[in-house]
Amino acid sequence: MAVLACTGEGRARDYLRVFHKEKELSDQRLPVVTVPTTASAGGGGIGPQCLALYEAEEALVPLHARDLAPDLAIVDPTLTVTLPLQAERSMALGAWSVCFDALLCGSVRGVLANLAMADLILRGASELGRGLGMGSGNDKGETKRRHLAQGSVAAGRLLRLVKAPPIQSLARCLAPLFPLATYSQLAAVLLRSYLAVLADRRQQGELGGEAWNEALLLRMGAATCSARDGPGANGGGLLEMAEWAWEESQKAGLRSLLDYRALDKETKDAEALAGQVMSVLALFEVEGGPALEADVVRDVLEVSLGT
Repeated sequence: MAVLACTGEGRARDYLRVFHKEKELSDQRLPVVTVPTTASAGGGGIGPQCLALYEAEEALVPLHARDLAPDLAIVDPTLTVTLPLQAERSMALGAWSVCFDALLCGSVRGVLANLAMADLILRGASELGRGLGMGSGNDKGETKRRHLAQGSVAAGRLLRLVKAPPIQSLARCLAPLFPLATYSQLAAVLLRSYLAVLADRRQQGELGGEAWNEALLLRMGAATCSARDGPGANGGGLLEMAEWAWEESQKAGLRSLLDYRALDKETKDAEALAGQVMSVLALFEVEGGPALEADVVRDVLEVSLGT
């Protein structure tokens, strides 16, 4: 089931008409991407703005009327007008994470020899980055919404093509272990870990094609340059962290990029943190949470921890 987070049925149908021709609807189905489903920060609830699109019936039904709780949605570009800044950035970070997950998952499995896939990843991340970097003034609002919407659509198509471990699910899974950490800090840690794995695989010759270079990795990081929890030290741009991670990955042999001390003051060594993380992943699998690619996640954690 596809879900439209939008301002009403008219806007939903406008969205479908603009971004999906009738042929595309029947051939490819709708792309989906994780976004907040209400205007509240974090988007944990279901509000009257959320409509479920039942494709077989071609009917739009308010989500709250069916008592459903989906976690996948398509972004209506007009939604960013009413979203608070934090929720807007959370939405864009969710779409960006799909692009980055596709990059990692594709590199691991060797499916990115198709440069069209690489272009889709880079285009999605770049559009989101452009939108995030713009202000909310009247002269920029329409352009900003277009960038965010186009990036989200690209992310949705990737989600259909590549099954990847969702960075957001893993971050939320780990969050209880690190009460001192904000969500953006956890996302930044995973970003650094992913960069380390990608750089490692690239050095070993497992990434092919001219698209895989330093500029690509840095542009992926640039897509989160404005993703932050709020003003001050708790958030901060992730572009600088992406640049730092790339430099450090070369200096430090692509190891030990996870700054666990910044997350948990009681954790003094990587081995202890690795045990905590693996325990959480074990619970995650047993309790039937979102399907994480366990081998990929473990690979990421092992490389980032230097184990």
